[in-house]
Formats: sequence, C-alpha cells, structure tokens
Amino acid sequence: FRSAEDIGKFPDTNVAEAFNRIPGMTISRENDGTGVRVAIRGLDTNHVKITLNGTDVQTPTSGQTGAQGTNREVDLNIFPIELFSKLSVSKTSTADQLEGGSAGVIEMRSNRPFDNPGTHFSYNMQMTDFARNGTPGERGTLMGSYTDGPFGVLVGISGQVNRITVKAYEGASNNVTTPNLNNVMYYGTQANPTPTQTCATTTIAEPGLTATTTGNTCNTMGGNTDWNPPAVVPNTGVPAQYVGKVLTSDILTALNPGLSIDQISNAMVPRTGGPGYETGDRDRYNAIVSLEYRPTDALHFYLDGILGVIGNHLDRSRVFFIARSGASIPMNMKVDANNVVTYADFANGALQEENRPYKESADFMSVNPGMDWQITDKLHVDAQVNGSRGHFFRDSPTYLFSTVSGIVHYDNTSGIPDITMSGLTGIGGTNDPTNWGYGNGAALRLAQERRYEYTEGAHANASYGGDVLKLTVGAAYDEKYRSIVGYDNGSAWSDYACGAGLNIAGTPTIAPTPNSTTTCTLPTPGRPAYAGYGTGYTSGWGTLTSAGPALPNSAIAQYGHASNFGMVRWDYAALNKATDYTYFATTPSNGAAA
Repeated sequence: FRSAEDIGKFPDTNVAEAFNRIPGMTISRENDGTGVRVAIRGLDTNHVKITLNGTDVQTPTSGQTGAQGTNREVDLNIFPIELFSKLSVSKTSTADQLEGGSAGVIEMRSNRPFDNPGTHFSYNMQMTDFARNGTPGERGTLMGSYTDGPFGVLVGISGQVNRITVKAYEGASNNVTTPNLNNVMYYGTQANPTPTQTCATTTIAEPGLTATTTGNTCNTMGGNTDWNPPAVVPNTGVPAQYVGKVLTSDILTALNPGLSIDQISNAMVPRTGGPGYETGDRDRYNAIVSLEYRPTDALHFYLDGILGVIGNHLDRSRVFFIARSGASIPMNMKVDANNVVTYADFANGALQEENRPYKESADFMSVNPGMDWQITDKLHVDAQVNGSRGHFFRDSPTYLFSTVSGIVHYDNTSGIPDITMSGLTGIGGTNDPTNWGYGNGAALRLAQERRYEYTEGAHANASYGGDVLKLTVGAAYDEKYRSIVGYDNGSAWSDYACGAGLNIAGTPTIAPTPNSTTTCTLPTPGRPAYAGYGTGYTSGWGTLTSAGPALPNSAIAQYGHASNFGMVRWDYAALNKATDYTYFATTPSNGAAA
C-alpha cells in the first residue's frame, strides 16, 4: 500500500514506476527506461487485474514501441503519478474485489478534494535529460482543491515532454539462425559433386519399424535455418579459385579451417542483430476533475473523471547483417563451445539499414460516479457506475535499404557483435548515404494500426458485521470491448515507389495484388513480371509498359545525411513526398488488409 505522501517521495514519472517499488512486483519498460506494464510474483502482465477508482480499466495503447499488446495488459504509462493519492496491491483477492487477477489485484485511486480538506493549490516543475545532450524535457503539474461544508471540488492538469535518445544493440539473444545447407552438396567434394549423403536425403531407419523416413543431418542442434548459402559460389568475396563452382562441403571446410561441416551447419549468428538508435519526443498530457458531496459523516457521493493523451514522434533505425534470409558464405569462421560464431568474414554478405519513423497518438477518458453509505455501525453499502473510452493510432512506414553484396566482417569476441563491411565508399561506410539502396531484400513497407476500446459497468456491495465476523455480498456488471484494425497498403506503395510501376497508355497506374510487385529491385532488363496481368482486376487494361520507380535507386542518397549515430539519418518528409506516401496511407486498395 502507498499513500500520496509515500508516492511523492520518489521521482517516478508514472504509476507503473511507482508500483515497481513494492516487493514482489516487476515492470516492463520502454527502451528509454520508462515503465509501462506491471507484473506480480513473476506471472505475465496479463494475469494482473487493474482497477481505476474501483472500476475495471483497459488502455488502448499497444505496450512498448513495436509491441502487439493484444491481450489483457494495461499500459500504466498513460497515468502520471501526481494525480493519484492511493495505490494498493492485493496478492490475494478478497470478496469485494473484481475478479480476474490470477496474479493479484492492483487498485488505483485518483486524488479527491476531501483527501486534504480546505483550499489548496500546488504545483511542481521538473526537467529530465533522457538524451543527455543538453536539450532536456519538461514535466509539470498544477492542482487545486476546495472544500466548503459538504461540497468539494478538485481540478488538476499534468504535462510531460520527454526528449529521448537511445543507442543500443538490437537483437534478442535467442533470435538466431544457422546455415541451411540443403542447397549445398553436404559431404560432397568437387571430385564427387553428387554425394550419396546430403542434408535432406539421408535415409534413417526408424527403431522398431521397417519403414524409413528422410532425416536432416544438418542443423542437428535445431533452431532457425533461414540463412541460405547459394548452390553455386558467386564472385562476391570468395577466393577466385572457388568462383563458379558448386558449393560443397570441402569448399566450406577449406574456407573455414579447423571447423567440421557439422560445426559449420550449426554455427549460430543473430538473425537481424545490430546497432541501432531511437530518438524523438514522447509527450503525455493529463487532466483530472473530482467532485465530492458529504452531507453526513456516514454518507458520501463522488464523481471522478480522468483524461490522458499521448503523442509520440520517434525515429528508430538500426544497421544489421543480413543473416535471416541472407545468402552469405562463411570464411575464417570461429565458434565457441556452444557453436556461437565469435568471428567470421561473410562473403556474398550484405548489410541492411531499417528506418522506421513512428507517429503514435492515444487518448483515454474515464468517468465514474458513485456513493457509499454507512447505514448503521454494522451495515454498509456502496455502489457506482463507470465508463471509459480510448483510441490509439500508429503510422509507421519502413524504409529498408541495403548495401551491395561483399564481405561482411563479424566480430563477437567482446560479447556484443561488431559488424563492418569491406568496400563501402566514403568516410564511415554505413554513415554514407551513397552506400544504401535497393537489392538484397530492400523493401518499403506501409503499416498503420487503429484501436478503439471501451469499458462500462455497474457495481454494488453490501456488508454486515464487525471486526470479528463480516458478511459481504455484491453484484457487478462489466463490459469490455476492443477493436484492433491494421491497414497495410504496402504492396501498392512499394510497387509505385521502388518497383516497376504500371504505365497504361502513358498514365501511371496502380494495380492491387497479385498484379503488383512487392520488393524493391535494382534496375534489370525486362523488369519484374506482373503475375496474372490482363486477368481479373486488370482485364482489358491494355498494353503494359513500365513507368519506373517514383524513387529510383540513383536518387536515394540525396535524402540522407551522416549522423553521430554511425548510420544515415533520412529526411522522411521528403521521402514521403517523393513516393506519394500520404496517398497510399489513406487510399484503400486490394492491397489493404484489416
């Protein structure tokens, strides 16, 4: 249990961070350290029942940046600590609490005028330098309360602007991949390029059965195998004597002295791990109104209202070695006792820079009138009704650019992989916009999400008894609703911005799937084919010609500039204008999905 006096002793910026100070409670945090969700006794956050002023509550936001939040989780970062007078945690439920918290029940009670009778005015102002770059954010609260006889009113506002900069290595420790050697002549040599044993064709006798099944002698440790070395060695960093030859196990072992083909097949690297940064503003604004009427010491009426608004404008980027869905060939590779790669030179490798500007907005409003009445010394009744509404919107396009193929140097001897690449032009390599473009899995993606939630309910309780024995009965009605709608018009946007584009009788035209391309390609003769063109939606459209990309590969570099993060920062407003992003983000097509 924490009172307003206890809460005020700590510099917590929201309710989640205050709960983290209670034994047995942990919280999940944003990548800038801001508390978001609460867990009790090690159980997941969706096992916690959270009430606001005695009523059921759910928030429309989706958790940490990039998270899903489609269960019963409640994001508490929308509630500033200054507007609350009581926070309590019950690890064992009682009869008068709303059901649903297998881990425990959290109760939040906002400020009310009779918490501190009389006339009061308070304010506080703080500055917080999340970025440590000399441009701190601001935080402040104004609150006034007044009581006169049985009447009381309290009004408060709170605002917070956080300017954040986070630099980190991104990539979960268990999110790894190993090479899929199905295309490689496993146990094969140039002298015997058609071996009797390969990854996918080894015949294994099942114990106790006469039948056989096809087993896999590669990747015996299990896990992802979406790293796909090519079947024929390309001229992208491998010594010249191997170029154009079938990639066999003797070539792989020759390129990686000291390792067996089994160790090579089980070599683990992060699928998309690499350095990244996030910078921008996280803003939150709140208001509270509370009315109370106490005609007698035994009878109490109240009305609580609370409003929260969130606005996030973030730039999140990272550079990573293309291991997932990559086609690199390891050379000079070293592994530890667990077959984790500690060093390697990856020929036919490439880097990607994933750039995602986030624009997020959310609002939440809750109102709950109620009463409680101590009718006699032993008889007490209370009742209330409640309602809340919440909205959330996220717009997060992705500009995913790649380098050309070459040798990627991977050094994991210090515990955090250091990734560089030979042959990149300019000073800084990955910090030079001329090194980034299409090919090697580059893509443009359009993703939006809208959420709408509401709760409504009515509760009544009656109790009779004293300190030794008390009987409590109650009735409750609660309804919770959530709508999550995703919008993805990325195929049409990608086709227009970086694909071949359609041109019908001289007019640039957008075709929905499947008559569109979905990846950003380098200029090649003939351009990508359009599956099913001239049938279905495109029936009768006439002769197809290529309009060419609205954002050609040669024009990409002009929209970027070097940064002090070691990677390129991009002018998203100019990129959006060049690719007509607003049109595709607001225009439905067959490429849209809800």
